[in-house]
Amino acid sequence: EGDEASLLAVQKDLQIIEQNLNAAGVEEFYNQSGKSQGRWEADSDPLNTEKELISQLEKNPADDETRLELARHFIRHGKVEQGRQLAFQLYSPNRIDDQAKKVVILVLEADRILGDEEMCDAMLRQLNKGYADKWDDPGLWALVSAICQDHGRGADARKALEMASKFDPGNQGIKNQLRLMK
Repeated sequence: EGDEASLLAVQKDLQIIEQNLNAAGVEEFYNQSGKSQGRWEADSDPLNTEKELISQLEKNPADDETRLELARHFIRHGKVEQGRQLAFQLYSPNRIDDQAKKVVILVLEADRILGDEEMCDAMLRQLNKGYADKWDDPGLWALVSAICQDHGRGADARKALEMASKFDPGNQGIKNQLRLMK
């Protein structure tokens, strides 16, 4: 909500009260982590959108962008397992490019909804092996952090959020979240 009551609720939930954080900073972080980076806008006609995306994919099964958009649509509209499976078809652990980042973020979003830590753990292994710099998307690492937090893994959550901060050092929301994690 962005008001003082919401800020206090978030802080209480994290069991840390720090009065000098402002609501806008906390809101900025939550708007950038785990929310598909602005791609969660409501469809005016979700059933028609789904039919169109399926039709496009049937006409061109090699269209990876349509496959990702359909996976995102499924996740957004409650078909999370189906969306995750569709996105995961494009996953390759040896591929690191813009599309691979989109795939991993989408799978992480689905995993967070499902309570699954599989992709989160794979990304943490990349981090621990020193390969994290190749995955230079701060939203990806903020999402890994959020999943770790969801599962009570504070140390891993902090490491992932520090990577997010490395790739977006001016993000006040990430800085606020790191302060909350102390």
